[in-house]
Amino acid sequence: MNRIRHLRKAQGMTQGALAARLGTSTATVSRLESADIRLSADWLGKIAEALGTGAADLLGEGGERQVDWLGEAGPDGWIEAARAPDFAGLIDGINLPDPVSAGIGADQGPFRDGDLLLAARLPRDDMHLLVNRVCLAALCDGRMRLGRLLWPQEAARPALVPLKDGLPVLPAAELSWTARPLLSLRRL
Repeated sequence: MNRIRHLRKAQGMTQGALAARLGTSTATVSRLESADIRLSADWLGKIAEALGTGAADLLGEGGERQVDWLGEAGPDGWIEAARAPDFAGLIDGINLPDPVSAGIGADQGPFRDGDLLLAARLPRDDMHLLVNRVCLAALCDGRMRLGRLLWPQEAARPALVPLKDGLPVLPAAELSWTARPLLSLRRL
């Protein structure tokens, strides 16, 4: 496993932007991040230069789990690409099965602008475990949103309800995964 995705997202960079810097396709960047393509010394050098880091940083520590930075939740709960805050490194190495983190860009629900969330990602089949809870959720099209997962009695599936009034509710059929926030960090 490598740290390309982690370092790219920590800079608020999309796969497309990294692909443009490397002179390759987004599909190739995706395959490099997921280790579907073997990282040669040539690729390591190019990627390290594009990300402004050393080749050794791309490989990381063997046993250390990196927390996947998702971006920042705006006033509508949608998570957009953003640079990871300085204190995001404090949560690297947390012992969770599939940790993710996101910033809060505007007050919403129990969270305040500037908070950093650490969450445990669950597969789609375990989504029911987060009913009536605040969660981070990914849509099948790749977009992500902060909201509350509710399951109305008359509905066949749960829905993702925004933490602010007046915003559209998303049916859970459109969700690929959810993540339960376990820790919120706030600057003093």
